[in-house]
Amino acid sequence: MLRWSLFGLALFCQFTTLAHDRRTTVSLERLWGFERHVHAAALEVRFPVPLQGPGTYADYRVYLSPLFRNELQMKAYRKSTGRMEDSVLELYDPYCKKVRVVHTFQMNRDPYTKRREARQFLNKIKRHLATP
Repeated sequence: MLRWSLFGLALFCQFTTLAHDRRTTVSLERLWGFERHVHAAALEVRFPVPLQGPGTYADYRVYLSPLFRNELQMKAYRKSTGRMEDSVLELYDPYCKKVRVVHTFQMNRDPYTKRREARQFLNKIKRHLATP
């Protein structure tokens, strides 16, 4: 009986370590050309999670979308807040069907500012993944 208990305990310990070592993956789904800035920023911040292409199986998905669907909403937002944000990067969890990380920013033509925004977004993701 003791032998089977020890065998069961050994199997349980192995399964918990295997479950803990599972790597998280992120797919860059719909970024409309912003992928190169995200990849470059991932190298700069030493992003620990592999970034995959669109359509691949991943634990999280990244989307880039406009903040507002029409011009009237955007004008009302700018008038009430005084801010000029017009783009949103989102980290979506398909298992819980929730957006986990949101980064709102103003899309500029300058590649340096795009890369800076991508770095800030990836740092937010790193903080989110570090919390249990």
